[in-house]
Amino acid sequence: MRYTASLTGLYTTGTVERTFLSISHTANFAFRGGRWRLPVGCNFSYGRQDDLLKERETSLLLTPSYQRGRFRSYALASAESSNLRAIT
Repeated sequence: MRYTASLTGLYTTGTVERTFLSISHTANFAFRGGRWRLPVGCNFSYGRQDDLLKERETSLLLTPSYQRGRFRSYALASAESSNLRAIT
């Protein structure tokens, strides 16, 4: 199993006060001697501007795969929830 995580943030002030936070995680799981793999990626972003919620986004990406010899199959799955720029 391999796992990585990152956390980034930004705070600015002036004519507009803005706070932005982004968190991302990735993991790669291997099963049955490496034939089955399950890479997973998750991201969360959050932003406020002038004390109002302007950005909130969550996304999840799954790409399971199976390999036997030269044969390889995989699938893609994605889910997302977004409030980007507070647009409904």
